[in-house]
Amino acid sequence: MKLQEWLASKQLSVNRFAKHHGLCKESLYSYLKGRVPQSNVAVKIAKATGGAVTLEDLRLPQELIVKVRLKQQKLKEKMEKDKARRTAAKAGKLISECTEIDCKRES
Repeated sequence: MKLQEWLASKQLSVNRFAKHHGLCKESLYSYLKGRVPQSNVAVKIAKATGGAVTLEDLRLPQELIVKVRLKQQKLKEKMEKDKARRTAAKAGKLISECTEIDCKRES
């Protein structure tokens, strides 16, 4: 979906969208006229629209899209590993706390 179509469907002005998502309204107007945004801005726009406006819709070159998606996948995997580590650490702490409580009860 084109950014202009998405804004119209949500009844949002460029100014309001830009302000709410920390983007430059002048830049947004230039993207609407056909200028290709930098990859970090394109990702911001895609996220802000819930993925309705894609990187392809913003006309990012395919090699950049591949790099961005690979980076996003690596970040997602890292976050999942970190979450698993925290969960395991928390579970280990709970087990050791239960063991300590059980030891105190037995004394």
